[in-house]
Amino acid sequence: MKAAIVPNPTKKDAFEYTKKAIALLKKSGWSAVMNAEFQKSYGDVNGIEYFNSYTEVVAHSDLVIAVGGDGTIINAAKYAAAAGCPILGVNFGRIGFVAQLEPEQDDKLINILKGEYETEQRMLLKAEIIAPDGSSEDCTALNDVVISRGASTRIVDFTVSYNDREICSYRADGLIFATPTGSTAYSLSAGGPVVEPTMDCIIFTPVCSHSLFSRPVVFSADSGLSVKAGCDDDSEVIVIVDGQHSHKLLPGYTVKISRSDSAVSLIKLSEKTFYQVLSDKLNRRTE
Repeated sequence: MKAAIVPNPTKKDAFEYTKKAIALLKKSGWSAVMNAEFQKSYGDVNGIEYFNSYTEVVAHSDLVIAVGGDGTIINAAKYAAAAGCPILGVNFGRIGFVAQLEPEQDDKLINILKGEYETEQRMLLKAEIIAPDGSSEDCTALNDVVISRGASTRIVDFTVSYNDREICSYRADGLIFATPTGSTAYSLSAGGPVVEPTMDCIIFTPVCSHSLFSRPVVFSADSGLSVKAGCDDDSEVIVIVDGQHSHKLLPGYTVKISRSDSAVSLIKLSEKTFYQVLSDKLNRRTE
């Protein structure tokens, strides 16, 4: 059995934990697989197999272990979803909504390597950015797709359609389309609802909308949503996927949001309910 290790080298103590996790893998009869970018850092650790891309790394693995904050886990989760591989997040971030394991829980990691765990499925969003000539680019999001104004201070006019029918217009700083997993991220800060992460739906939350009646909306997971933004030479509109990848929208572009055909299989360990974990995490953030 092989486990892909995806560490975030910028997180304090993540380097040492990764070496410890590799030792636990060997002790449990597993081997480690990593991206070649880490070969220099972990060159003194024997028995690691390296590949030149994360797609190859995950394709040769039975389990993905992401060591870092939610951003690290979310990025690794997309590769895991594409390969149908379960993923475990080890929390080295400030909050860690997606992470299931804390660094000191070696006993639980050993149990996972014995196969003693459950998984839960999390839906993904597909964002299709379509140019006026019909060409397009697809992105996948575990948390959210945000369409917002860029460096310009001008408010943006957005038109939102549902299943190819225009339903509303907004003057706003931006629009958030979130999965249930992402309901506790940017959408929550913008006034969106908290949704249990195993549900299937699309959460729509306007950001600083210039309206007295602007409210978040929860759509069914099978909805086809699309957005056109009033961008011109005097304004800049960007699409940001999971807070990591950005794309500039030009006049005439359309962004289509729908449920992805793939899903993420997250390893579940906590005996607490989602709402207990939510309370713990949010209280931690405000301390």
